[in-house]
Amino acid sequence: MTATAIGVALLIGLVAERASAYQLFTDRDTWNSAIAGKSILTEDFNSAPNGFVETDRIFPSGLKFVDSGFFGGAEVSQGALRVGLAFPGSVEQFTFPTPIEGFGFDFGNLLTGDYADKLFSVRGIFGSSDVLPKNGFFGVVAEAGDSLIGSFQTLGRGEIGSLSIDNVSFTRSVPETGNAVAISVLGLGLLLVKNKTKE
Repeated sequence: MTATAIGVALLIGLVAERASAYQLFTDRDTWNSAIAGKSILTEDFNSAPNGFVETDRIFPSGLKFVDSGFFGGAEVSQGALRVGLAFPGSVEQFTFPTPIEGFGFDFGNLLTGDYADKLFSVRGIFGSSDVLPKNGFFGVVAEAGDSLIGSFQTLGRGEIGSLSIDNVSFTRSVPETGNAVAISVLGLGLLLVKNKTKE
């Protein structure tokens, strides 16, 4: 009984540690290397009209701005997306068209100086980032065995300031090998049935 309890505790510990194996990146070139060979979509917000973003807005890439409640808000401005418009804090949520292996975006704090006090971070199934610097890149890649990423949130703490995010790049989903084989077999079966009915 004791050996079983120890075995279960070790297994839970291994699974918990494995669940946090997502790679976080602060450099786009390194992130690009980590996802080399994957098909990528990028939302640059250039074709989106300037103005506040309504709830459940889907951008051309398929990226969707989801209602984050009272403490959220986003605005397209000059080919970028401003988040963190609410105060004294803000939460904005974004979802991908299908679960993905990785995503990344460029960012910059729009208000700096004596009055700007808002600090930003990013969170999701991959955990939570440290406080983002004034500008840079944030990226995540799921390792083998990690759950795919379906969404992420931007979080702002403080009253004055907003964050500009741009060039949100994410991996394009491809059917898993087992699903691709099943789809191929189904397609072949339909062809055979169609040919048989012609005879």
